[in-house]
Amino acid sequence: FDPQQAGTGKHLIQYVTAAVSGCAAIYSGTIQVNPKPDIQVNAVNKVCEGTAVVINPIANGTLFWADSSGQMNQLSSSLIIKATRNTTYYITCRDGKGCTNTQPVAIEVDPVPDAKFSFNSNSYCGTGTVTALVAGMSGGTFSANQGLLIDPVSGKINLQNSIPGSYQITYRVSNTTGCSATHQQSITVDPVPQLSVSNLSLCMGNVQAISATGMAMGGTWNSSNTLIAEVDNKGLVKGNMPGQ
Repeated sequence: FDPQQAGTGKHLIQYVTAAVSGCAAIYSGTIQVNPKPDIQVNAVNKVCEGTAVVINPIANGTLFWADSSGQMNQLSSSLIIKATRNTTYYITCRDGKGCTNTQPVAIEVDPVPDAKFSFNSNSYCGTGTVTALVAGMSGGTFSANQGLLIDPVSGKINLQNSIPGSYQITYRVSNTTGCSATHQQSITVDPVPQLSVSNLSLCMGNVQAISATGMAMGGTWNSSNTLIAEVDNKGLVKGNMPGQ
């Protein structure tokens, strides 16, 4: 007896046999074929790696779930899964008559793209340019807090025209599925020391201080010709002989 071919409902089964005397014996009975319990399971499209997937079945009966291991686990509410790999889950409904219905839910996982990038230093003087080195997926977008002049496509920074300060640079990239990732690096743009020096004229053998403004602390002084004039680390100049 094939319940699937017979279909749902009550079916009369008869067995007829002929006895030796020629009389016929008829045995009969009925078989009730019950329908499978109705179960509705939401379909899951391709998801990004690490995404929380919610499987929310609707059915009249007791629900169970199983993964590729085949172990049945009773399900009291929604099934929440963290998508880490391609897999198929099986949702089963069992009604009070012992009938079951199983629906597969295939989950395809797309890996999150790599957004790693780097600069060759964390601190730069405010001169020239520097470009980010992208180690992960290309084609993303660079951004930074206000004051830093950075090209959003290439990650090239115009240090000379940026305002000195600390900046956090973000690189964001997305793949065709829509999975996105970000990576960040902080850099500091230091101001370029400004030095304004006035010309000095002094007599041979005299010592005089150079008048300077905007001088960076910790700098060093030097003379192009110590035979004519010497200068110490405080900017005091001693004239040794006539010359420039």
